[in-house]
Amino acid sequence: MSRLSTKLAVLVAVALTVAACGASTTYSPVGSPPGSQPPSANPPGSQPPSANPPGNQPPSANPPGNQPPSANPPGNQPPSANPPGSQPGTAYRPVLEPDLLRMGASVGDGVDGRLFVLAPDEATAQRVRELASQRGVPASALDLHVGRISNFNLRAAVRPVVGGVQIENQTAGGICTLGYNATAPVGDGFVTNMHCSSTQGALDPGDNINQHLGAANRVSTGLETYDPPFFAGAPCPAGFECRRSDASFFRYDAGVPFTRGSIARQAVFGDATAPIVGAWRIVSKLSAGSVPVTVRYIKVGRRTGTTWLQQVRATNATIARGDQNGNGTPELLLGQLVFEAKMLPYPNADGTAGPGDSGSPVFFPIGGTTDVVLVGNLWGGNPNPPLPGVGAIQFIIVSPIWGIEQDFGVTLTVTP
Repeated sequence: MSRLSTKLAVLVAVALTVAACGASTTYSPVGSPPGSQPPSANPPGSQPPSANPPGNQPPSANPPGNQPPSANPPGNQPPSANPPGSQPGTAYRPVLEPDLLRMGASVGDGVDGRLFVLAPDEATAQRVRELASQRGVPASALDLHVGRISNFNLRAAVRPVVGGVQIENQTAGGICTLGYNATAPVGDGFVTNMHCSSTQGALDPGDNINQHLGAANRVSTGLETYDPPFFAGAPCPAGFECRRSDASFFRYDAGVPFTRGSIARQAVFGDATAPIVGAWRIVSKLSAGSVPVTVRYIKVGRRTGTTWLQQVRATNATIARGDQNGNGTPELLLGQLVFEAKMLPYPNADGTAGPGDSGSPVFFPIGGTTDVVLVGNLWGGNPNPPLPGVGAIQFIIVSPIWGIEQDFGVTLTVTP
């Protein structure tokens, strides 16, 4: 199977509480005209004490033509806003928002009183400025920025780093999937496929691994720590060289944030660009000889996203890989798991696995929870021609966690 590729972007929500005050007005006491009755009753035809003589407003209002105390004279803003030109930017939101949204900009109430606007590009930002000028909105009322909002997904620069996201070998040029975070005796790092490194079965001190395209998202600089050599002799058949896993371990660079025990959980299955909405939590590792055949297995990879592996087809399989190292000796991987995977009608037509999914974590949930049992790493597959009414059937090969630990010669801590 080929190597793999994916990226991150960030959403912002803001809230504003606006406090405003209005001017108070002092009114003189209003009494009854000379010759009026005691306060309890006025002469016939006159208004009771609760009202002024005809044509006058009651004490609760100003003389005709004036607005009540709750409002300023016509043309002025209500007490919740200052006079034009000095009012909070958020007061202009109703004036601008419909058009801004149609431009593709995002709008919010800025915490500093200005109107927060995020334009997807500079051309849109200029249109925002022009619209504000046309509507009489001062530039000082806007908190205008340029940037495109995108969802977190498996191909983004996700921080803290979790399992199932894209990584790129900047040295060798291949793109793969980060399987899961782990702690080994040498320190903290992650497990992916050995064919995602420059050399299979050997350490590559020059390999630089990015979590997404570009050195700015580097996660490991020349820190491949476990990628043991192939071996000959029992239990490896004569004429071959063997390993028990297609796996390697890279230590993290200092300061890279990661979450051990977490695998990216997406909003939907079958779409690598679907947003990450939470995490699958690794609570245990599957033990050798105890592979259940009735559970639903899941893999998360940067090419095809989150997909089901339909059923276990074989266990303890020996997989022939040819001479991938080019040294004249064909290679075997011992003790592998084989899954049958049918291409279901997911949005992503690549089906259950494809180039770029190498290294994907494979696991199964416990009951209906997000707690999972870690099985191992997906590394290859053998797609068959589509069957009428069924779709493509693919055999997915997984290196089990116990074979990985046996190759590395260490026990990995993969739970939180």
